[in-house]
Amino acid sequence: MNLEIETTGIYFKNLEAKTRYVFNEGGTRSSKTYSIGQTIYTLAAQDVAPTINSIVSETMPHLRKGVMRDFFHFLKTNNLYFEKDHNKSDNIYQVNKSIIEFFSVDTPGKVHGPERDRLFVNELQYIDYDTFFHLAQRTRKQIFSDWNPVSEFWVYEQYINNPQYNGDITVIHSTLTDNPFLAEEIKKDIYRRAERDPNYRRVYLEGLIGQLEGVIYPNWSYGEFDNSLPFGFGLDFGFHPDPDAMVKIAIDEKNRKIYAKECFYLNNLQISDLKSQVKTFARPRDLIIADSADPRMISELRNSQLNIKGVIKAEGSVIEGIRLVQDYDIITDKESINLVKELRNHTWNDKKAGIPNKGWNHLLSGIRYYAQSTTARRQTHQQWY
Repeated sequence: MNLEIETTGIYFKNLEAKTRYVFNEGGTRSSKTYSIGQTIYTLAAQDVAPTINSIVSETMPHLRKGVMRDFFHFLKTNNLYFEKDHNKSDNIYQVNKSIIEFFSVDTPGKVHGPERDRLFVNELQYIDYDTFFHLAQRTRKQIFSDWNPVSEFWVYEQYINNPQYNGDITVIHSTLTDNPFLAEEIKKDIYRRAERDPNYRRVYLEGLIGQLEGVIYPNWSYGEFDNSLPFGFGLDFGFHPDPDAMVKIAIDEKNRKIYAKECFYLNNLQISDLKSQVKTFARPRDLIIADSADPRMISELRNSQLNIKGVIKAEGSVIEGIRLVQDYDIITDKESINLVKELRNHTWNDKKAGIPNKGWNHLLSGIRYYAQSTTARRQTHQQWY
């Protein structure tokens, strides 16, 4: 079956790979995820006998907002999507006699369930070795995976550098230069960030193994927001390339826990759009602690009947706020995808000097603003902007 679709060279490298394991290591926006989705569809469409093809990620929210969105965008833009073939309740799409199913690894029954013919594990660095092994041993044919090489993890020791797998692994390296469809404005943003952040350049631009050392907030885990606690919001202002980002927060002083839930994480918001987004989540009486660097924006939102105040930004307040938040366990849910990314990527530039790296900190800044302004440690001398 010949498909007339727009593809990159990464698609053909995956399609033509004959080894059991096809590993895609590379930078951001290199087309690797999109291309593997196209590859899975093509192979399923070419199968004479029925096959089962599984596309897997860490959580269902991550799956829906990432590889599933890419996959169905590919189908719809190429007139390959048919409503009758899509079982939305079970996350299954039928291609001729074969099926493509989507599930997350936080569903044990799926991981340890029936066999399949092909497997695509998206963002492998967030999945542990045992989980991957259980998925692999239930896969009859090929296994595809992709990741940004933020740091060295188990795949290098267990597979890529393991002589037992010589001749059975294809490693495909890619960068944004492999993606001719990437918008120039997005490329500019990536290049600008790469100029000021060497580790970002190495990982996300060059697609090479980074040195992710000194994560600032390792004290986090998945869990549900505790709605029995009083709550408020932290708001960090941006526009482009940095986003406006708001997070819902509840602090359990007794058990030393901060519950955090991502509200929005959006670029290019006009003031009217930002007001609308904030009001979607916050009622007039709910306390919002915002970035005091933009008093005009705070005034605009306050005039919209929002209970918003600016955080104090005295000398040393950033490191003080970081240390304060580090005293708590951070609990967030699986829907908070951008918050989880920040927790995994916000690192120290100089830990001894208390200097964090820039970036990966917009929602985290909101948590810090709120914690600094509302916990007992700060209430005794708090002043509001």
